[in-house]
Amino acid sequence: MNGPWTAGIVGEVGWYQGNPVLSGYSQRRGRGIAAGVQYNVAPGFAVPAEYLWNDTYQGGNNFISGAVGTSPGGNLNNNFHGQNFIVGNVVNF
Repeated sequence: MNGPWTAGIVGEVGWYQGNPVLSGYSQRRGRGIAAGVQYNVAPGFAVPAEYLWNDTYQGGNNFISGAVGTSPGGNLNNNFHGQNFIVGNVVNF
């Protein structure tokens, strides 16, 4: 490794069945992106920080009530987002 700083970024998109009741009607999509940095303070001691954003969507699926398809509320609450920020330290000996 050159220097005390390390950085990285990763992204993903995934399509999968999700709710089996909606087979042939809609698929669930998950997306996410994360970026992180790390500073090596001294040999064996590092301070990393990372930010993550993600979302999940499936048309016709209410993630809160469980309603699906064309039932009342089936197309509500079908998109969720999440994010976090992490700071820590790593000690190796």
